[in-house]
Amino acid sequence: MKPILGHDADDKPLREGDTVTMDASRAASDAPSLGIVAGLASHNNPDDAVQSLRMTDGSVVYDVHCRRTDATSSH
Repeated sequence: MKPILGHDADDKPLREGDTVTMDASRAASDAPSLGIVAGLASHNNPDDAVQSLRMTDGSVVYDVHCRRTDATSSH
């Protein structure tokens, strides 16, 4: 099982390879509406309450601005 990188808006764990949708009301306007978690962003601070995730398209989003889609969960 892959390590947990953060938790989504519903407090579900997020791991590398998980497909997520973005909460349009909270995510940056240039964030994609759908993405795949690639890992943690290079500037992420694991001690912060909110984790910065790097997506496969190169964008960076906060974990709490995502919602994991259960169909593609990497658990």
